[in-house]
Amino acid sequence: MSKEFTELLAGDDLRSLGKSSEIIVLINNQNSFDKLFFYLYANDRAIVMKTIDLIEKITLENKKYLQKHKREILKFSNDIKNIEFKWHLAQIIVRPEYTNVEVKIVWEILEKWILDKKESKIVRVNSLQSLYEIVKSNIEYQDSLKKIVKIIREENISSINSRIKKLEL
Repeated sequence: MSKEFTELLAGDDLRSLGKSSEIIVLINNQNSFDKLFFYLYANDRAIVMKTIDLIEKITLENKKYLQKHKREILKFSNDIKNIEFKWHLAQIIVRPEYTNVEVKIVWEILEKWILDKKESKIVRVNSLQSLYEIVKSNIEYQDSLKKIVKIIREENISSINSRIKKLEL
């Protein structure tokens, strides 16, 4: 692990973003992103949480950085230990480019998360957003999204209904 990142990510507070603005400046190519991505495997929960938050922010503009990590992202979706990690994963899971088979896998993961009433509302809202993102480039999922929206709308959860309105679904 890069000493530079370790020092910048240090700190036990899960709510603190540490020195993320300093790290974001350092991520300017695939190699530096890969070094940061490696911290998702750290034993320190605070470091992992800061790392996934940074990855979510960085890949909002630089989706291509995730491409070589798409298998790892899919693997994380099956082995999530911390809810905060899942909040971000629900957002970034759709950012790499996938084959049709992989898109189906991603869809099924997100569909499971959004329909699970025991799931965190943040995960559910982020999953809905990501399903919407899939439909934008894979119109064949549009009817499935409509069915999902119909089901979750009946739960009458304000945060989810607000996102449905925002997406105009």
